[in-house]
Amino acid sequence: TANHATGPSTEFVAVLPVTVLDALVPLTPGEVAWEPPAIENRARIRNASKFAIYAEAGETIAATIANIRVTRYVDTLSWRLLSPSMEVLDEGTIPVDQQAEIAHVAEVSGTCYLEVIPKQGSADVQIANRAAAEIATAQDPLQLFTSPITRYFFVPAGSTGFRLGARDGGPDEGARFVITSPTGRVALEAEGNFNGIEIPVEVRAEESGKLWTLRVEPRQDLALWLAGDVLPYLSTSPERILVRPSDR
Repeated sequence: TANHATGPSTEFVAVLPVTVLDALVPLTPGEVAWEPPAIENRARIRNASKFAIYAEAGETIAATIANIRVTRYVDTLSWRLLSPSMEVLDEGTIPVDQQAEIAHVAEVSGTCYLEVIPKQGSADVQIANRAAAEIATAQDPLQLFTSPITRYFFVPAGSTGFRLGARDGGPDEGARFVITSPTGRVALEAEGNFNGIEIPVEVRAEESGKLWTLRVEPRQDLALWLAGDVLPYLSTSPERILVRPSDR
């Protein structure tokens, strides 16, 4: 607290939101074969979203970002690449209907973070690095526009459950979710409108410490996140999964 008023005993308390992200490593270390996502499985981002990208020191962090027009909106997209210590490594803007290539050599090994803000437009983000994920937390939800996607995520050992949160764009902009456990059990299937509710998902003993699958089918605008005892990092294939060092 600090006294910034003329009265002798008046205090103002400022509360600032802070995003805390895990230090992440690839679930499978070393050289691993993987396939980039098919075009129909690429997320189209709206408003703003963040991506986690793991790179070894000396490795190039590489991505392509396209600013895709949405109806009458012609917003300029902005982006920032942050270091593992959240310092700005690079940043830029992309006009509507254009794209840009990002290339930055990692100074240290660790997880860097790519912020993409297309505002009322949308963005297609292609990351060339193998170990990468879309961040999906309540503070930094994954914000989709129309794109149906399938993603993989990790549920840590000992977890007995987590929550799926979602908020759509209105009555005509609902979505469908299917979450499947590693045993093939459909742990959650939900369709309709979502106003920020968090839906509980049960994790059975034999299903923790393993990869799960999420299928998302948004009609238009949708923000989604994972909460509770789960890692909220969504990857396009199992080979790209990021986890905490203690989970590996």
